Amino acid sequence: MINKNLNKTKKTRHNFISIASYILIVAFACLLISQIISIHGQMEVINDENEELTAEISQIQQSNEELQYGIEHSSDPDTVEDIARNKLDLVKQGEIIFYDSNN
Repeated sequence: MINKNLNKTKKTRHNFISIASYILIVAFACLLISQIISIHGQMEVINDENEELTAEISQIQQSNEELQYGIEHSSDPDTVEDIARNKLDLVKQGEIIFYDSNN
C-alpha cells in the first residue's frame, strides 16, 4: 500500500514536472518569436533608412561633381557666360530680352 502511494506520488510529481517543463518551453518559444518579430521590424526600418541615405549620398556626389567641374572650368569664358545667363539671369550689354506674355 505504501508502495502504491509512493508510486502515485512519484507519477504525480513526474506529471507536474513534465507540465511545468512544457509550459516553460512554450513561454520561451513565445518570447523568442516576439523577439524575432521585433528584430524583423527594426531591420525593415534600418533598411529603409539605408536606402534613403544611399540616395542622399548619390545626390551629394552628383552635386560635388558639378561643383568640381565648375571649379576646374571657372576660368573658361563659355562656362562663366553659361553660369551668368542661366543661374544669375544676366545678359550681355546691348542684348534685348523678350518675354512671352502667353505663358
